[in-house]
Amino acid sequence: MKIYSWNVNGLRAVHNKGALDSFIKKENPDILLLQEIKVKEEQLSDALTDDSFIRCYNPADKAGYSGVAIWVHPRNKKIFKEFSKGMPRWKDGEGRVAQCSLTNKTVILSVYVPNGGKSDDAYKDKLLFFNLLASYAKKLQKEGHKVIIGGDFNVARSELDLAEPEKFRNHTHFNDEVRAHMEKLTAAGLVDTYRTRNPDKEGAYSYWDNFSFSLPRGTKPRDVNKGWRLDYLLVDPSTDKNIKEVSIHQNIFGSDHCPVSVHL
Repeated sequence: MKIYSWNVNGLRAVHNKGALDSFIKKENPDILLLQEIKVKEEQLSDALTDDSFIRCYNPADKAGYSGVAIWVHPRNKKIFKEFSKGMPRWKDGEGRVAQCSLTNKTVILSVYVPNGGKSDDAYKDKLLFFNLLASYAKKLQKEGHKVIIGGDFNVARSELDLAEPEKFRNHTHFNDEVRAHMEKLTAAGLVDTYRTRNPDKEGAYSYWDNFSFSLPRGTKPRDVNKGWRLDYLLVDPSTDKNIKEVSIHQNIFGSDHCPVSVHL
């Protein structure tokens, strides 16, 4: 089973570019976790609601903002159980959590962690999200579920996970407090699938923006790989043992993020 997570920064935009169809044709995902879809279900075209996938959308109340989704390929319908939205104690008006349950007691979450940079309240919401997600992961495992959480966590875990780390010590994606909250997920028993297998790998970024780094005019951060690793697939230890391959797909374009994947 191949599971992918991708912050598409606008589902309709990445589809209209042809990048989404190209990605699906090339990678053939079994389960696709999407973040920042920025669209309500009634705005979706037929191509984004047809039966080529079993789909769950959790859009934000605000149009053109946030939102997550999960797509399951029909070849997996025998093990597919149900979808749900949100997580316990989190008010999910921004569409930040979607969940897929499988018949083998695996629970898969697509999450889009709050950015936290707009205000003090937004930052507190980011920390709260991590607290609640870690508690929920513990609860699921205690109930006997295998857990897979993929998405945009808006945190670089270590100095290896962003270019020029010294520049960003106080950033809401890298300060000590927010990194400690991210580590509550590993304390809850979840494994960072990529870093566990690539402990010293540099330049393994999944996000590039045009504002973080001072570059010569006309040079884009992705062209010189000045970026952040913000996108993760975290799993419980028993699931981690069954992973054959982990990847960050820097050669897939269409968004300011690239997909990450695990192959079970």
